Amino acid sequence: MTESQKVQLRQSRVRERLGEIATVDDLTDELRSEQSTLETELRDLETRFRAATLAEPLAETRPHDNLDAETRERLELRSKARVTNWLGAALRGRQVDGAEHELAAACGAGSDIPIELFEPDPRETRTEDRAVTPAPGTVGVNMAPI
Repeated sequence: MTESQKVQLRQSRVRERLGEIATVDDLTDELRSEQSTLETELRDLETRFRAATLAEPLAETRPHDNLDAETRERLELRSKARVTNWLGAALRGRQVDGAEHELAAACGAGSDIPIELFEPDPRETRTEDRAVTPAPGTVGVNMAPI
């Protein structure tokens, strides 16, 4: 649970209690004191919530943080495995070993190259826009013979 979520939860509880106190017709000194304390705490919680919300983008969780251990391990193996090692082993007539062997076993590919190796890594996200190169100005123009 993030800090801002904890603060929001506390704000909710304070507001709930203030709502309960507001329904009481005859406020005792004890209830007035509690109400004053809760109002002060609510103002403090509002400031803490703003600070926590501003700080969270720096500590934002990445989408791959919630992957299970097996998936994280397979992605780590995939980053170590190289297609050239499969090709080299095939040329020598041998089985692959090391990270390639472990990845093939984890993917259930036997001695074949796992298809997963050719897919983009889900941990890497592209946030920048790709630049599009415009077509050249000579498209559709008949060039004079040389």
